[in-house]
Amino acid sequence: MVFEDKNYEDAVGMVTLRLPGATTFNTDPVIPLGQTLLLDFDLIGEDYEFLHAKLIHCTYDWQQSEIRSLDFLNIYNEFSLDEFNYSSNTLIPYTRYQFRLPPVTKSGNYLLVVYRDGDEEDLLFTRRMVVYENLAAVNGRVLFSQLARQMQTHQRIDFEVRHPTLNIFNPLRDLKVILLQNHNWYTAIRELQPTVQRPDQRYLEFHHFTGENEFPGNNEFRFFDLRATQYRGRNINAIFQQGNSYSARLGKDISRKNLAYTNSIEDENGAYFPGNTDPGEDLMEADYIYTSFFLETEQLSTPVYITGKWNNWRLDTKNEMEYEPGLGLYIKEIRLKQGFYNFAYATQEGMKEIEGSFPETENQYEVLVYFTDPSLAYHRLIGYTKLASGN
Repeated sequence: MVFEDKNYEDAVGMVTLRLPGATTFNTDPVIPLGQTLLLDFDLIGEDYEFLHAKLIHCTYDWQQSEIRSLDFLNIYNEFSLDEFNYSSNTLIPYTRYQFRLPPVTKSGNYLLVVYRDGDEEDLLFTRRMVVYENLAAVNGRVLFSQLARQMQTHQRIDFEVRHPTLNIFNPLRDLKVILLQNHNWYTAIRELQPTVQRPDQRYLEFHHFTGENEFPGNNEFRFFDLRATQYRGRNINAIFQQGNSYSARLGKDISRKNLAYTNSIEDENGAYFPGNTDPGEDLMEADYIYTSFFLETEQLSTPVYITGKWNNWRLDTKNEMEYEPGLGLYIKEIRLKQGFYNFAYATQEGMKEIEGSFPETENQYEVLVYFTDPSLAYHRLIGYTKLASGN
């Protein structure tokens, strides 16, 4: 098991972890202390399976912490996932499970682990979630880079932290700050140090000018509408039944590295929204569709991947494209549930090699401030805020 967002079996379908009652699925699994999250996922197959889940409290850098389950839960830390429904009228059958997580009593990072039959070695998937306290006020802004080499490509995050009720005697040692772009933990900026400290005012400033607080702006995400099987949604070139499943083909994409920036794209920062717009059908009749991607470009010296929030930003073999020299195309087929998708093409170096990078791009940023309280044995998340860049 790795302490990441990961599916361990191909039978795992779409997984969401969101606020109960949320009207949008484009919410990150970050909640204030005292709230809960709703787990919603599909398991491909016709039969119900006996599944369990547990929570693991983690350090700020996603290692298992030293505190016990009894320290952060008021109930036994193994939950039966017995609320489920079967899909209806789908070519690929699946069982949809839902579970409302219990509230935890400690802030910080948590890993949700789902497994079969009470056997923690029989893993299905893991998902990260974050719980914060409002003990520090975090205020910030997203700016263009002031470095000459990054002015046309990067965005800078400046912010301040005020902690009026907390005594933080050694911020350089006891505070850990993390910056996220579009809730992607793989590109997180860590270990930022304050540039100004005012202990008498319990105030810290993080205004760096040498690049350590900067992200590539990248580009607005590409999108396609896969909510229907009976007609073609936007950016779908063809959709048809093939044997015991549906297949869809996207339009042919090209590299945007050398193109001018445009904000005319329906950008949701890499998110996925489930949906079924076929006449007379609902979400439990939403099918899984084998969807083919095509990228026309010269072959690169490094692998090319399809990435987004919906596949947990993972640059692995499940999302790696294959190059067809005779066609001059990168091609990949991925099984996706009906819905509206944002995505991008990326290499291990990021998106800019294929998508380009612009300071005007709309992105969502998060600032997380962890505190190592000497009297406690874990990293408290004492402050959290979201920031948006504008275009």
